[in-house]
Amino acid sequence: MLKLTGMPGSYGIAIGKAVLGEDLRPSAQAEVSLPFEEALRLARDDLIRLRNEVAAHAPHEAEIFSAQLLMLDDPMLQGGIRRRIAQGEPVEKAISGAIAELTRLFRELKDPLLRERQTDLEDIGRRLSGRLRKPPLSACPPEQGILVARELFPSDIAGMNPEQYAGFATDLGTPTSHAAILARSLGFPGVFGLKDITRYLRPGDILIIDGTAGAVYLDPDRETLRRYASRTEDTARLPILRGPVMTAHGVLILVKANIGSAGGSRQALEMGADGIGVVRTEFLFQDRERLPDEEEQLAAYRQIAEGMEGRPVIIRTLDAGSDKPLPCLPLEPEANPALGWRGIRLSLEMPDTFLPQVRAILRASAFGPVGVMFPMIATLEEFLKAREMAESALQELRRQGRDIPPVPIGTMIEIPSSALIADALAREADFLSIGTNDLIQYAFAADRANPKVASLTDPRHEAVLRLIGMVSEAGRAHGKPVSVCGEMAADPESVPFLLRLGITELSVSPVFIPALKRQISKLDLV
Repeated sequence: MLKLTGMPGSYGIAIGKAVLGEDLRPSAQAEVSLPFEEALRLARDDLIRLRNEVAAHAPHEAEIFSAQLLMLDDPMLQGGIRRRIAQGEPVEKAISGAIAELTRLFRELKDPLLRERQTDLEDIGRRLSGRLRKPPLSACPPEQGILVARELFPSDIAGMNPEQYAGFATDLGTPTSHAAILARSLGFPGVFGLKDITRYLRPGDILIIDGTAGAVYLDPDRETLRRYASRTEDTARLPILRGPVMTAHGVLILVKANIGSAGGSRQALEMGADGIGVVRTEFLFQDRERLPDEEEQLAAYRQIAEGMEGRPVIIRTLDAGSDKPLPCLPLEPEANPALGWRGIRLSLEMPDTFLPQVRAILRASAFGPVGVMFPMIATLEEFLKAREMAESALQELRRQGRDIPPVPIGTMIEIPSSALIADALAREADFLSIGTNDLIQYAFAADRANPKVASLTDPRHEAVLRLIGMVSEAGRAHGKPVSVCGEMAADPESVPFLLRLGITELSVSPVFIPALKRQISKLDLV
């Protein structure tokens, strides 16, 4: 038995036979059988399909493929490829040359978030080159294999069929990469950064993947295999727990779902969600030339509210900015979009976009308990202004004779400044929701997608726990519920810390709910 240690990438355990990723891709010697324009169309269709499939389970992560679609259709990329073809270069060489040229430009950018996009460019290049040949990039491996590769891209993870893949392991990559974020959301256990696992194995070798510990066992001995097999069988038999769960020391915990599609409530209910902690409304605004009107938004929010059968639903207003480009909302590029004009800042200055959405959310409350939540609140003044606009919209609807019940209005806490003034926000808001992904990266001034600073974004660092503790204490002091809705809420090692800090609501991707409820029911933190 050989044990290899890398970086925990995606929680969970998987056991299976090794499948080398390179064996599943079209051979470089295969004949190029399609012209560029046809390969371009097929690649675009692939990305749309991947985005839609991922959005059903991980709506936020599906934005990775929306961004890739924009990059694929960028005139600079397509123009560069066509220019090279016109100059006599073979199609595949023209694609790789244009991709390499743009990758160099991205690598020289100062913004680490934009530099990270070079990986997406490489993914697009692979997809285009693969589509010059058939079959597509995601051929079918033997059932329940462990995908092993030097590097995996987002489209590789999105193309993994859970009936055929149990998990993955890679030489390269970090827990903060797009591929890792996507894998966690889709529930594939995996380990990154193993350096040279591809040197040690042959196709068909038995592997154990421990994605939580960051360990891989090659040719495990009988006792190790028995121990891990027992753990995977326990997980496979997890019951769907309906209703709130209680810790072993008697504290009631609500486990809700994060969704980003009108049909997401169905999966949330199937997994035992106690409600919806965050509806990411960006799905209504993507890939369209005009903004969705109030009636169209109402129809989607009504479907979600009715689908949850009386359980509470929190709908977050549009969280857009130049880092999340939307065709229907053209914005000027910014030097540092993560710190720029986005979220509530954009909404407050664009009432023609903000108010129709707020009215649609308020009207949806007639079909189930619905709350409004504002993203990227940095100051009390921002929250008060947004709440005032929402309350004015509510009064207008009631004057029109619409029967609108009381609607709770809350705020995301994802900027350190809002955590530091949590006491003031808790006095005014009906609830607080901590978005740990952004809170952590802003607390350390470290982009979570940048592998060079990934080690700084530790969710259990004292600085992060203090910020969360301040928010939790403010909520208790004013009798306002506080939830955690970032990746930290699904991390088995972080959950005990959150509960010790007084958090009693967690909101995660639906796929994590059964295991999370089971873990909570066994915790005794006294």
